[in-house]
Amino acid sequence: MKQITKKVARQFFQLGDNKQEMLSPDGKAIYPVDTYLEIGKIIDLQESDIKQLEKKHYSGWDICDSIYSHETGERLEYLKGIANSDFLVWFAEVINADIEGWNQTREFMGFERDIRAERLLNRIFDRLQIIADIPEEEVTAILEEAQ
Repeated sequence: MKQITKKVARQFFQLGDNKQEMLSPDGKAIYPVDTYLEIGKIIDLQESDIKQLEKKHYSGWDICDSIYSHETGERLEYLKGIANSDFLVWFAEVINADIEGWNQTREFMGFERDIRAERLLNRIFDRLQIIADIPEEEVTAILEEAQ
């Protein structure tokens, strides 16, 4: 994996065809290792970097805790892969992002995983902005262009 230097960190703020796909706020997603390797090309992600994050994720008893196949729509007993929130925590640790308290929420109705992941992603991008040395005005312009 590449070191997250200023040049590499700046790539996370690009738009258009070069827009990064590695970091997303989906708190419910579970992807196979190969998917992370494909979308992690931006940092030359290797299997040895993330293999320890892979595990079997089991469906719970209610609809909010159930895992469904994105291919067939059927409910799965389990799915082997990396939870996106685990990946985000790992990446935050790699770049030394302050993530204290990211998983505390009072929201309910099944949205808490997405809210937590979005909160975590915001902290990651705050840290990437510092590493990339991007002024606030430039970030504002990037956000406006993205809309």
